[in-house]
Amino acid sequence: MSILGHGIGIHAPGLQDASACFASAHHLNLSHGLVSRELKICQSDLQLGPVVSLQPVIEQDRDQNASERLDALWNKMFLDPVFFGTYPEILEEELKPWIHEGDSEILQYKPDFFGLNHYTVMRAQSSGKSALGVRIMETPAGLPVTDSGWEIRPEAMLEQLLEFRERYGDVPIYITENGCSSPDQPDASGEVQDPLRTQYLRDYLAAGLEAMEQGVDLRGWFFWSLLDNFEWAEGYTKRFGLIYVDYETQERIPKDSYRFVQKLIQENTLPD
Repeated sequence: MSILGHGIGIHAPGLQDASACFASAHHLNLSHGLVSRELKICQSDLQLGPVVSLQPVIEQDRDQNASERLDALWNKMFLDPVFFGTYPEILEEELKPWIHEGDSEILQYKPDFFGLNHYTVMRAQSSGKSALGVRIMETPAGLPVTDSGWEIRPEAMLEQLLEFRERYGDVPIYITENGCSSPDQPDASGEVQDPLRTQYLRDYLAAGLEAMEQGVDLRGWFFWSLLDNFEWAEGYTKRFGLIYVDYETQERIPKDSYRFVQKLIQENTLPD
């Protein structure tokens, strides 16, 4: 909401305003800290943790500052406050007008788990035309992408999980969103084949298993999504579901990826 809605402007409320972006980010973080404390008061054994969309930024040799800035904006601006009570140094001056005495104590708390939303990677370029001073570059031609144009890079899942543990410690992790869009349609027999999604899930799950073998405390995985649905600014144009939805008739058709996940659950092992 802060970056896409107030900084880049592709989601509601459609602003490209750095001050609004930083103000909303800080107040989201404050509200998270306040609510977490109140919920623990109401029920001390309640399990609470932040859910954050993390997308690794691939460093570009020609624009290292842009990569560091985008990583701070997209990833660390919402996690450093929880674990450290501070913001990344590269953003401190821009957030300073919104920070008041006592905020650090509100921001920081000990989460019971961390929820990771992860889909792709990003590349950054400095831009004087961008309200945030940096823009997200399109995926270079020739690389595998989803229907959304997002690069398919399963090794980034492993890198993200290992980097999180190194920076923030051994916190139980749940993958709270992971999946891909593909232009799925029923074939002549009425079946919906989605090999791109099936391979995507297989490869990203394999990366998660590798992270577990390297000591990451990965507890669970939620696929985005069960059903094709309304996708933010993209509306009904991007299909992420394991189940196809005919939006006119509301008919549901399980896709091949649905059966892949079904077999995964039944056999408790990654299908070939």
